[in-house]
Amino acid sequence: MYNTKTTGALYYIILGSLIIFSFFTFSEQFYPLLNSDMAVNILMTPGFSIPANLYFWGQDRAGSLIPMIAQILCSTYHFPPIIAVSLVHYIFLIAGYFALSTLFKDRSLRLALAFVWFFPCWHFLDHVLLLFGIQMSMLAISIYFINRSSQTHTIRIRLLWLSMACISFITAVWVSDMSIFSMLAFLLGIAFFNRKNFTRTYFIAFLKDKHYLLQLVISIIWLIIGTIFILYAKSKAVRVDLYNQDFLNNFREIVATIRIMTGSLFQVFIFASENVLESIYAWAILVGVPWIFFLTKKKTDPSQPFTQQRWLTFFLLNGIVTLLIVILSQWVFINGVGRQYFTVVYISIWLAFLLYLQANGSRNRSLRITLLFIIILIGTFSSFNKFYFPKKISPRTNVLNEFKALGNIGLIAGYQNAYLSASPDPNRIKATPHDKDDVRNRHLVEQVFKQPQIYLIKDCWLDSFPDTIHQFGHVLVKKGNMFHLADCYLCRYIRLVVHEEFTWKEMKYQGNIDTDEGSRNGQSIRIRPGFDKSKHFVYGPFISLVPGKFVIKFRIKTSENLSTGNIAILDVSADYGKTILAKRTILSCDFGRANAFQEFEIPLELTKKHDGIEFRILYLGNTDLSFDRVVVQGI
Repeated sequence: MYNTKTTGALYYIILGSLIIFSFFTFSEQFYPLLNSDMAVNILMTPGFSIPANLYFWGQDRAGSLIPMIAQILCSTYHFPPIIAVSLVHYIFLIAGYFALSTLFKDRSLRLALAFVWFFPCWHFLDHVLLLFGIQMSMLAISIYFINRSSQTHTIRIRLLWLSMACISFITAVWVSDMSIFSMLAFLLGIAFFNRKNFTRTYFIAFLKDKHYLLQLVISIIWLIIGTIFILYAKSKAVRVDLYNQDFLNNFREIVATIRIMTGSLFQVFIFASENVLESIYAWAILVGVPWIFFLTKKKTDPSQPFTQQRWLTFFLLNGIVTLLIVILSQWVFINGVGRQYFTVVYISIWLAFLLYLQANGSRNRSLRITLLFIIILIGTFSSFNKFYFPKKISPRTNVLNEFKALGNIGLIAGYQNAYLSASPDPNRIKATPHDKDDVRNRHLVEQVFKQPQIYLIKDCWLDSFPDTIHQFGHVLVKKGNMFHLADCYLCRYIRLVVHEEFTWKEMKYQGNIDTDEGSRNGQSIRIRPGFDKSKHFVYGPFISLVPGKFVIKFRIKTSENLSTGNIAILDVSADYGKTILAKRTILSCDFGRANAFQEFEIPLELTKKHDGIEFRILYLGNTDLSFDRVVVQGI
């Protein structure tokens, strides 16, 4: 009994140490190579909203499970977003590990799983960095609930566990579309596992069993609910046409994909990749795994481990099916057949291998376990050795924290630096890629230009800091000299002009709100009968404008364009109506056609700053008039 307890205590000490070390190496807060893709999780967290943010900014794939949960820690317990995201990310990874560990009786195999799970080899680090680990964690949790359901004899409790399994699987599909093919692997596994039972008698017995039918009905209901949820979430996301058009590669693209895969693998084996330890790991697998199979006791029936271990069958099929889908996927091909797409294959094959070892004894168990851990530990060291040898590399956030010294700022940079730079404090630092780059969130662009100070980061998009630069319709003028901060070269810019739109909601008006398909937001303001001629039809929004040249665009329409009479006077005033800066008279016949919105421009040049700016419409009658919005465009 003493030895058993000691072994158990040692197991949890080693496991706890592994989890803690993994967290302090790979979590968002501590990862030395934190990138913009990881930073999006952090930036989404403070202002997370449903349904707009169900998928990651600017795409209709990759469900944002981590920001959704992390937002609760931010809003309720005031966690910094990067800490909240790091904790939630690892909570899911830990939950996935413990769900899978229930499949193993031997603690040595559980520890082997922990090394593979929390320290995948270098090329498959995205398991602990990106959504692939969350995808596998949700599948693992679903498997745990399925096992609990099959072990329960009370039908109500069984249906509860089954429902939890379905919810977990739906979440996995939301997190990654690739999980759909795990369902295919699951169904193939069931078919293989029960291939001898598929008889007419079996189906008749199944149909007569109310409990089995009830479970089938519950599963179908959850399938329908899950499909509706995924379709709804995608309908609220930004559709990526390239992702949704051609799903499968043609023959030439399949061959090219296989060449890229084999070429990358060849580079690893000849020690020409970026990680020497990973090359040693590859050779250890090539030599050690056959040796382990040699030490394993052979079954009389070689298929016995697969027919008696359904999850061994599932993970093997999941790895094979996922590999085939990756090879066939055009999305993977056009994205360069990145190694991240093979992460699920790697973890699935390792799980199948460990379950196979559990299902088969060994002629020399200690030697087999020793060989297994030698292989796994080499892969483990390849995952983090670069961050600690020859010297320890500090977490990326330690450097990025220097941006906090600038206060409330807006940053514009290339994609690789933009979102990353805001990750230390997304509440005070607003950042966006430049307007020719991959801008994931247009609303964030507006927030950048609302900050009291705006900085440009000189990376691959700028050779130098120009005196004047156009970004998102704004003219930015250089102010001050370039300086170095957070491993970046920055320069401060001021916004010379604005590019803003003011709908009738931001204006003051007299009139009726009409449903209007011609309006950009579906509604417009129409002058009502009995209007007060002493007041303007539309006025406001009382803003300030700096010196510069502008074009003011009034978007209006009328139902009659044949009259030559005056219909309205458009003007731009300052000092709350005391100073008229520019005006224009509009005739009915100035409209190109009736019942269609048209923009009427007023040029405006300011030599000094003005406050209380209004854009006004004085209605003169003769026919009706509708207003949609006014646009202030700097030139």
